[in-house]
Amino acid sequence: MRNVQRKGLVCIVCCVVLMVMTALAGCSPGEQQNPSAPSDKTPAEQGKKDEPKASVDYPTKPIELVLPVKAGGDTDVNGRIFSKYLSKGLGQPVVVINMGGAGGSIGAKEVLNSPADGYKAMWYHNSTILNNLTGVTDINYTDFKVASVPLIDETAILVARTDSGWKDLSDMIKYAKENPNKVRVGMETATLAHLVPVMVEQKMDVDFNIVDIGAGAARLSGLIGGQIDMFFVQYGLVKDYIEAGEFVALCALSDERNPLYPDIPTAKELECDLTFDKFFYFAFPKDTPDEIVQRFNEAVEAAVAEPDLQTAFEKLYLFPEYHDTSASLEVIKGVEDFYSQYTDLLK
Repeated sequence: MRNVQRKGLVCIVCCVVLMVMTALAGCSPGEQQNPSAPSDKTPAEQGKKDEPKASVDYPTKPIELVLPVKAGGDTDVNGRIFSKYLSKGLGQPVVVINMGGAGGSIGAKEVLNSPADGYKAMWYHNSTILNNLTGVTDINYTDFKVASVPLIDETAILVARTDSGWKDLSDMIKYAKENPNKVRVGMETATLAHLVPVMVEQKMDVDFNIVDIGAGAARLSGLIGGQIDMFFVQYGLVKDYIEAGEFVALCALSDERNPLYPDIPTAKELECDLTFDKFFYFAFPKDTPDEIVQRFNEAVEAAVAEPDLQTAFEKLYLFPEYHDTSASLEVIKGVEDFYSQYTDLLK
């Protein structure tokens, strides 16, 4: 009886050993890696590391995009184009809210004072810096969590009514020298539209009658209605008026003539050594989690790559280009350093 039990036990042990060896053979390193197995990835794809993506459940509801301007100007037009394609990329509506006033500081404060949960963002531009440097507000871009700069506008021009009789900047300067304080320039205090005419005054030794008429839409209406004689604007917003013969472009404020409107001379060509670009950026409250900002930036980058978005901006003679947070901060800091040299002119 003991021999039978012993034989049974031996059989059981042998079976267990055999099962273990079989299992080990089935998960050997060679079989796990299977180097000779075909891959559905190209060699380039196999050698490329996957870029980290934001792993956050965001957004789960609509996002409010605050524009610190009234409707109708370039900030509004550009922001609304982006909101359309961001809604697609984020899977939730991105709702534009115009909140103009005090050079943009009212809208900026609205965003800063909101919960840092990614559901209220700001779309604005260079004037954040100028408002701060001139003391209009103590808010600066450093108080926000900057997400990205997806657009730099290089189409700034000075425009006037055709019935002014001026053909270009030189004609306007000649008139201004003969008639001090007669040329009415529309602007909004402590914004780029303010800095530009002040610097033209300094460079060309003239005196304008610089009038705070409000943001871009108000300046356009002011020129149409004859309340002002000239203002700083994005070319695409007044192109139709220029082509209709109602407005005249006095000069382009770019380094070189724009090949899309080559007949407009640069200020440099007309002996006024000035150039101005205008960046636009997205920002959130300072304590917004990095994962949320990263997810938002992914949608911004995808929007910039959309052919339909590029087409929409091409109609305004603009060409969006995505800058991540680090590159965006470099762009903004460079502009701040430049503006800081001329702060006293606006005080």
